[in-house]
Amino acid sequence: MASVDVLSQWVDVTVLGEEPSVDTEFITHLRTHHRICTSEEDEPKYELVVPGPEDWVCFGRADEAAPHFFFMYESMVTRLGVFLPFSEFEMSVLRHCQVAPTQLHPNSWGFLKIYQFISQALEFSIFLRIFFYLFHMTKPFSGLNNKQQWVSFRAIQGRRLFTLFDESFHDFKSYFFKVQAVEGHHPFFLDESSSPRFPLYWLEASPCEKYGLDDLDEVEAAIVEFLREVWGRAPYLDTKKFLQGSPTFVQSQLEMAKKNAQESYQRVQEAKARSRARSGGARAVVSPPPPPPRNVGTPSQPIVISSSASSLPPPSIRPTPEPEPKKRKTLESGASGEADALAFVRKNIYPHARMSMDDVSVRHYLTTVVEESLKTAGVCGKLLDIFEKTPLSSLGTTSRVDELEGRLRIYQEHERELEGEVAKLKEERASLREKEKKLQVQCNIEVDLRKAAQASYNSLFADLVSVKNDLLNARKAYTELEDSIADGADEAWRVFKEQVGVIAPDLDLSPLDPDKVVIDGAIVDPPVPVVESESDLKTRGQRIIESPPRSKDAPSSSAAPPTFSPTPGPGGGDPSTPLKK
Repeated sequence: MASVDVLSQWVDVTVLGEEPSVDTEFITHLRTHHRICTSEEDEPKYELVVPGPEDWVCFGRADEAAPHFFFMYESMVTRLGVFLPFSEFEMSVLRHCQVAPTQLHPNSWGFLKIYQFISQALEFSIFLRIFFYLFHMTKPFSGLNNKQQWVSFRAIQGRRLFTLFDESFHDFKSYFFKVQAVEGHHPFFLDESSSPRFPLYWLEASPCEKYGLDDLDEVEAAIVEFLREVWGRAPYLDTKKFLQGSPTFVQSQLEMAKKNAQESYQRVQEAKARSRARSGGARAVVSPPPPPPRNVGTPSQPIVISSSASSLPPPSIRPTPEPEPKKRKTLESGASGEADALAFVRKNIYPHARMSMDDVSVRHYLTTVVEESLKTAGVCGKLLDIFEKTPLSSLGTTSRVDELEGRLRIYQEHERELEGEVAKLKEERASLREKEKKLQVQCNIEVDLRKAAQASYNSLFADLVSVKNDLLNARKAYTELEDSIADGADEAWRVFKEQVGVIAPDLDLSPLDPDKVVIDGAIVDPPVPVVESESDLKTRGQRIIESPPRSKDAPSSSAAPPTFSPTPGPGGGDPSTPLKK
């Protein structure tokens, strides 16, 4: 597992700052109300593990001996329908881009799912080249620090087919969990040699290979043509509605798509048939439509085409060219005035009609053809009248048409640029919202720190007040003790004087007075202390600080050490002086 210092060199702080918001209750609820695997048989093979407090979504396993795992987002399961095991196409995309599952933005997983869904619903093969013909991987960098965030897929300009699953997909980043195999089961994300089949942990993303139209084979090109004809212009295919819509809605939309692009759909089927024939080593043979039954049926007993046949795509309306001899024979028979009704039905009706071949159905189809023909004739007549009144020459030369087409292309290009700017603005808005969220978290942290500091200060201040009170009480007790000692000394001196006075009344005891001091070998009264004001004391202290003694004035080493004044006692006097009352 790479360290935080190593990852912080290329992973953006937005990714590293997302701590997991998943606990055991969350995992239990997820497995109870949602399926994790495609089949029920696979559910017991995989376990979901709650990440630790220091597990970032971009981290890998701790060491080489630890079992392999990968992270998944909760929204991939609950909203996008990404199940285990991943499809071969999904794993090939992760390998092609060299990204881990959580390194891919959920909206890009939406593109993977809708492309697979549409291809499977239309019975198309799922090609990696088609996907990277339609999409390219954006640069996963953030701001000026050139560090990487989540990787996204964007539609290549002029090739857009699908809408985003969610325009503001930002509530997923902290809801991730580990996926690992239960002991005794071989996981799908490891091959036979136990090597990962796609990147399980975040890697430094690099641009992946793009594909152009020349890189596609015949089948892929035909599929791309069909998709672009159906959904290549606004309104594009709604990814969210298709992935979350009802089967009835999806089926109706697909049937409408087939109907609106019949020729393109038929070309896809023909290309698939030719490809299958080439891969099988046989020459491609397109089977003609089955001939109609000899008994065309009656209204009471219609002949109904089977459901398997009705599910096939409608054939092209373009008539199949006939060999020259047959075409000449048809003209000759038409010139003679003898029309073959059965041949007409076989040639013009049966190949293109999904209906029962009874008299009523044929009559209805012919009536529809006549009505459409009349409508077409009316439109053509109206156009002829318009051309007679306003010839094309009066509308301007071809240069004018080219100019208008050029302006139209410029407008379309400008529209695409505006769409890109709108997408960028939406991304900037999302980034600003993320920054606002982080600043709000920091403000909350600062408020909590301020409250904690205030509480600590109040507690410390209370402790200091208590200590001060204890000191005052101790000083009071010390003063009382000092007074008591002084009183005892005075009392002892008085008793001593009385006892000596009885024995030797004429003896002078004044030199033995406790208040006397020795000065110059004589016992004398203590000098009267000079009372100095507070301002004189401050001035003297300042003078001493500003004018320290010079080296020549300093006492020599042989001189006696200076005498320091003892610190006054609690009573304010000299401790060497006898206590007195």
